Amino acid sequence: MSRLHHFWNSANSYKIRLLLSELGRPYDSAALDRANRAQKEAAFLAVNPRGQVPAWEEAPGQVLIESAAILFYLAHGTALLPKDPWLQAQVLSWLFYEQQHLCNQGAGMAHFWTHVTNQAEAKKAELEVAREKARTEFAYLEKHLQGRDWFVGDSMTVADIAIYGYTHRAPIAGIALEPYPNVMAWMARVCARPCHIRFEDKPA
Repeated sequence: MSRLHHFWNSANSYKIRLLLSELGRPYDSAALDRANRAQKEAAFLAVNPRGQVPAWEEAPGQVLIESAAILFYLAHGTALLPKDPWLQAQVLSWLFYEQQHLCNQGAGMAHFWTHVTNQAEAKKAELEVAREKARTEFAYLEKHLQGRDWFVGDSMTVADIAIYGYTHRAPIAGIALEPYPNVMAWMARVCARPCHIRFEDKPA
């Protein structure tokens, strides 16, 4: 069975778990101990020499890294990735956008300092910069969602799953979402999906 190497407190990892739940695809959950930096130990470096998660192990020796690439791969051939080349390119555009503007800056960094490393006070100045970046991006998402239910096309795609990952964690990072009603309505639609799982949910 394919294996997902991940952290429980990582939104990048959560996005993969959420997609797998949507697809109803079974997998082996290999959660690493982030606090003890298990991702830098030899056992995991043999899987991903970069020492980063998530990592999708399709089969022994066949490993895919980078959350956007994993999302794209797993969604291929499913209803969550449009077949139309133009719509598929739009999905890819949102996957790239999410990593650059939501994950590696803004909401992602604010979540990391407040929820993962508990450095809110030590990183006070940087945290406020990240929060302001997040607000700028949420205003952009708010405008895009005007008159739309989903980010691409007429149904949920893997683009929505990618963007949902850090967006729904924003309040935990001290970023209010009430100024963005379209974003909040969209998040409610994601949550209402029958196979939706929460960030905190773990397999029984």
